[in-house]
Amino acid sequence: MQNKKRGFTLVELLVVVIIVVLVVVFAVPSFKKAQENNKNQRAQAVLLDIAGAVKNYRVYEPPDNSGLTLPAAGKVNADTFNLSSSNQLNILFKDNLLKPIAWDSGTSDKYYGYNFFVCSDYYIAGCCGKPNAVAAMVNTEAGSGRFNPSKCAWVTEQGSIQTDYDLGTGI
Repeated sequence: MQNKKRGFTLVELLVVVIIVVLVVVFAVPSFKKAQENNKNQRAQAVLLDIAGAVKNYRVYEPPDNSGLTLPAAGKVNADTFNLSSSNQLNILFKDNLLKPIAWDSGTSDKYYGYNFFVCSDYYIAGCCGKPNAVAAMVNTEAGSGRFNPSKCAWVTEQGSIQTDYDLGTGI
């Protein structure tokens, strides 16, 4: 009668540990990049919504008595969606051109860590210094990988998204 020991050898355990470490080393950074790209793409979708609303408003509304077509410019925040507000941008919401934004919890002006702006010229703070921007978004979260704070995305008059993200930087 033989006495067999049951269990794993040290070599088998080391192989399993090495496999787990390799999975963690390669999977976690990829997962973080995917999360960050998803967050950025959702914010870009909101940016396109804002730019589309502004462009539609400017096309269909006549200029006011100063020769300007409102909404001129400014930061999009929760006040934009308040019907009783005197915020010049809330006309986008009142005219059903812009749907409400699900702001980040605890804030009234950030969506996935981004601030949004309606631009009239490049002197408007937050409009990325781009003279042809209709709307822009700026990342406000420190240490958020490739989409660093102060980096911008903007929508041009032609409707294309432009960015100055540092896409070469890793997470």
